[in-house]
Amino acid sequence: MPHTLLRITTLALAALMASLCWFTPNLTRPDLYFAITVRPEFRGSAAGVALLRRYRAGVVVLAALALAAIAMCPETAFRLMPLTILAQAAASFVVFYRARAHVRPHAVSPTSIREAEAFPRRRSIPGGWLAACGPFVLMRWGDEYQ
Repeated sequence: MPHTLLRITTLALAALMASLCWFTPNLTRPDLYFAITVRPEFRGSAAGVALLRRYRAGVVVLAALALAAIAMCPETAFRLMPLTILAQAAASFVVFYRARAHVRPHAVSPTSIREAEAFPRRRSIPGGWLAACGPFVLMRWGDEYQ
Protein backbone atom coordinates (compact mmCIF):
# COMPACT_ATOMS: atom_id res chain seq x y z
CA MET A 1 0.00 0.00 0.00
CA PRO A 2 2.71 2.61 0.81
CA HIS A 3 4.36 1.87 -2.54
CA THR A 4 1.09 2.50 -4.35
CA LEU A 5 0.64 5.81 -2.55
CA LEU A 6 4.21 6.81 -3.45
CA ARG A 7 3.59 5.84 -7.08
CA ILE A 8 0.38 7.90 -7.25
CA THR A 9 2.02 10.89 -5.58
CA THR A 10 5.02 10.73 -7.92
CA LEU A 11 2.75 10.43 -10.96
CA ALA A 12 0.83 13.52 -9.80
CA LEU A 13 4.06 15.47 -9.28
CA ALA A 14 5.32 14.51 -12.73
CA ALA A 15 2.06 15.67 -14.29
CA LEU A 16 2.16 18.91 -12.27
CA MET A 17 5.72 19.62 -13.38
CA ALA A 18 4.78 19.00 -17.00
CA SER A 19 1.83 21.38 -16.77
CA LEU A 20 3.99 24.07 -15.13
CA CYS A 21 6.61 23.71 -17.84
CA TRP A 22 3.87 23.89 -20.48
CA PHE A 23 2.64 27.29 -19.23
CA THR A 24 6.01 28.81 -18.26
CA PRO A 25 6.61 30.73 -21.54
CA ASN A 26 3.23 32.47 -21.23
CA LEU A 27 3.78 33.72 -17.67
CA THR A 28 6.05 36.63 -18.60
CA ARG A 29 5.63 40.04 -20.16
CA PRO A 30 5.07 40.15 -23.93
CA ASP A 31 8.59 41.48 -24.53
CA LEU A 32 10.24 38.54 -22.73
CA TYR A 33 10.33 35.17 -24.45
CA PHE A 34 12.28 32.36 -22.81
CA ALA A 35 14.04 35.00 -20.67
CA ILE A 36 15.26 36.93 -23.72
CA THR A 37 14.07 40.47 -24.53
CA VAL A 38 12.33 40.40 -27.92
CA ARG A 39 9.85 42.56 -29.78
CA PRO A 40 6.36 42.00 -28.33
CA GLU A 41 5.02 40.84 -31.70
CA PHE A 42 7.65 38.06 -31.91
CA ARG A 43 5.48 35.67 -29.86
CA GLY A 44 2.81 35.66 -32.55
CA SER A 45 5.22 35.40 -35.47
CA ALA A 46 5.83 32.14 -37.32
CA ALA A 47 9.27 31.73 -35.72
CA GLY A 48 7.91 32.40 -32.22
CA VAL A 49 5.04 29.96 -32.60
CA ALA A 50 7.38 27.30 -34.03
CA LEU A 51 9.76 27.71 -31.08
CA LEU A 52 6.91 27.39 -28.61
CA ARG A 53 5.57 24.31 -30.42
CA ARG A 54 9.02 22.66 -30.36
CA TYR A 55 9.47 23.50 -26.66
CA ARG A 56 6.07 22.08 -25.75
CA ALA A 57 6.72 18.94 -27.78
CA GLY A 58 9.88 18.42 -25.73
CA VAL A 59 7.93 18.94 -22.50
CA VAL A 60 5.31 16.40 -23.58
CA VAL A 61 7.97 13.82 -24.50
CA LEU A 62 9.71 14.29 -21.16
CA ALA A 63 6.42 14.00 -19.29
CA ALA A 64 5.53 10.81 -21.15
CA LEU A 65 8.94 9.32 -20.37
CA ALA A 66 8.68 10.27 -16.70
CA LEU A 67 5.14 8.93 -16.37
CA ALA A 68 6.11 5.68 -18.11
CA ALA A 69 9.18 5.26 -15.90
CA ILE A 70 7.10 5.79 -12.77
CA ALA A 71 4.29 3.50 -13.91
CA MET A 72 6.65 0.69 -14.89
CA CYS A 73 8.98 1.00 -11.89
CA PRO A 74 9.15 -2.36 -10.09
CA GLU A 75 8.12 -2.56 -6.46
CA THR A 76 11.68 -3.48 -5.48
CA ALA A 77 12.98 -0.14 -6.81
CA PHE A 78 10.29 2.12 -5.35
CA ARG A 79 12.93 4.44 -3.89
CA LEU A 80 13.96 5.40 -7.42
CA MET A 81 10.54 6.80 -8.32
CA PRO A 82 11.16 10.29 -6.86
CA LEU A 83 14.40 10.47 -8.83
CA THR A 84 12.34 10.54 -12.01
CA ILE A 85 10.95 13.90 -10.88
CA LEU A 86 14.48 15.22 -10.47
CA ALA A 87 15.45 13.85 -13.89
CA GLN A 88 12.34 15.39 -15.44
CA ALA A 89 13.16 18.77 -13.88
CA ALA A 90 16.75 18.66 -15.16
CA ALA A 91 15.69 17.60 -18.64
CA SER A 92 12.97 20.28 -18.72
CA PHE A 93 15.61 22.87 -17.89
CA VAL A 94 17.69 21.63 -20.82
CA VAL A 95 14.68 21.89 -23.16
CA PHE A 96 13.99 25.43 -21.89
CA TYR A 97 17.62 26.42 -22.32
CA ARG A 98 17.69 25.07 -25.88
CA ALA A 99 14.56 27.07 -26.72
CA ARG A 100 16.24 30.10 -25.17
CA ALA A 101 19.25 29.57 -27.43
CA HIS A 102 16.94 29.56 -30.47
CA VAL A 103 15.32 32.83 -29.33
CA ARG A 104 18.65 34.58 -28.78
CA PRO A 105 19.12 35.60 -32.49
CA HIS A 106 15.83 37.52 -32.25
CA ALA A 107 16.92 39.51 -29.17
CA VAL A 108 16.61 43.28 -29.03
CA SER A 109 17.98 45.71 -26.49
CA PRO A 110 15.64 46.36 -23.57
CA THR A 111 13.65 49.55 -23.62
CA SER A 112 14.38 52.25 -21.09
CA ILE A 113 10.71 53.27 -20.93
CA ARG A 114 9.03 52.25 -17.69
CA GLU A 115 5.32 52.33 -17.01
CA ALA A 116 3.58 53.16 -13.76
CA GLU A 117 0.02 53.90 -12.78
CA ALA A 118 -0.54 57.62 -12.16
CA PHE A 119 -3.25 57.28 -9.53
CA PRO A 120 -2.78 56.06 -5.96
CA ARG A 121 -3.79 52.52 -5.15
CA ARG A 122 -6.31 51.76 -2.46
CA ARG A 123 -4.30 50.43 0.43
CA SER A 124 -5.73 47.56 2.38
CA ILE A 125 -4.38 45.10 4.87
CA PRO A 126 -4.04 41.59 3.43
CA GLY A 127 -6.65 39.40 5.04
CA GLY A 128 -8.46 42.37 6.61
CA TRP A 129 -8.35 43.77 10.12
CA LEU A 130 -9.29 40.46 11.72
CA ALA A 131 -6.21 38.74 10.28
CA ALA A 132 -4.01 41.71 11.25
CA CYS A 133 -5.22 41.63 14.85
CA GLY A 134 -4.54 37.90 15.21
CA PRO A 135 -0.90 38.13 16.36
CA PHE A 136 -1.75 40.83 18.92
CA VAL A 137 -4.58 38.75 20.34
CA LEU A 138 -2.24 35.78 20.63
CA MET A 139 0.36 37.92 22.42
CA ARG A 140 -2.27 39.14 24.88
CA TRP A 141 -3.60 35.61 25.36
CA GLY A 142 -0.04 34.32 25.93
CA ASP A 143 0.58 36.90 28.67
CA GLU A 144 -2.33 35.55 30.71
CA TYR A 145 -0.75 32.11 31.01
CA GLN A 146 2.72 33.18 32.14
